[in-house]
Amino acid sequence: MALHCPGWILCIFCANAARETLVTSAPINTIVKKYSGSIAEHYSEISSDFLQVCAEKMLASLVEVDAGSAAEEIIRGFIYQKVQTKDDGSARKLTGMFSSEFKGERSPTGTEKYVVTNFRAFLFSMRSGVKGLAPPGWQVDQVPDLGWVQEVMMRKVSVMDI
Repeated sequence: MALHCPGWILCIFCANAARETLVTSAPINTIVKKYSGSIAEHYSEISSDFLQVCAEKMLASLVEVDAGSAAEEIIRGFIYQKVQTKDDGSARKLTGMFSSEFKGERSPTGTEKYVVTNFRAFLFSMRSGVKGLAPPGWQVDQVPDLGWVQEVMMRKVSVMDI
């Protein structure tokens, strides 16, 4: 029985798909395929349609609050927060002696509601000053121990993928 992808990984993959949609000319359906394929290599399969709907809802939330040119920075801030902290606010330790944040889950916590609600909560926390953006110049490739998740996020979508 394959385990389910941890919710925090789904959150950062959907957010990065939304970010890539903003900064590249690749269509969103092509972008999410790289994430769904990589998830299937490590956990039970997640459809690219699921990832696309979540990414589109994140983008719609940014439109609702009139994020404009700050949209990419807001998404990077969300990714930073999900990589650095758990849902309860404690620091995320990616690797430990007896546990790993990459370990699959027995039941799926990464639902569409979970992903979109996490993003909207971050968005409103950021706007009210509770949470901030990522430090200037922060990129996901600067995170040690992010492993295959980092590799997938850094991989560019090519014309051959379309």
